[in-house]
Amino acid sequence: MNEVVLIVDDDISVLRTFSKLLQKAGYVTETAETGKEAIEKISKRFYDVVLIDFLLPDMDGINLLEKISDHCLTLLK
Repeated sequence: MNEVVLIVDDDISVLRTFSKLLQKAGYVTETAETGKEAIEKISKRFYDVVLIDFLLPDMDGINLLEKISDHCLTLLK
């Protein structure tokens, strides 16, 4: 299993916990503490799954999800 998961949360303990659990299940994980950091990572790499916190320090999770969706649609064109 080579699926890659991006975990986006401003709580370091949440990032560590989810990373450890997913890695034990065989996933590759990366983390981001802000929406901006997540967008930068998504622009450079494909992720199979993105887990997003609703309340990030620089934007809400819904706004980040919209930006990710826009990015993916741009790639399909």
